[in-house]
Amino acid sequence: MARNTLHIDLLGRSVTISAEEDPDYLQAVLDYYRRALGSIGEKTGVKDPLLLAILTGFELSDEVKKLSRWRRAQSSDDAEAERIACDLISRIDAVVERG
Repeated sequence: MARNTLHIDLLGRSVTISAEEDPDYLQAVLDYYRRALGSIGEKTGVKDPLLLAILTGFELSDEVKKLSRWRRAQSSDDAEAERIACDLISRIDAVVERG
């Protein structure tokens, strides 16, 4: 995959990154981070760029951790549903064979 660049201008700093991701995806990530910065700034009233970046990173990390926990629970639920379905199919097969 081709490397794409994204210019990031946030909190008084500028940087250009290069990544093997679609440019639209990179822009969506940047937009999401900008919204998170705005939200944290509004909630806390924090103006210091470093502190704002730390608090935003912490909140986004919390979102990732919760999503990961939710996905593991979903995976566990899916495995349980598959086990139950296989058990029911086995029972139906046994009844049909006796039938």
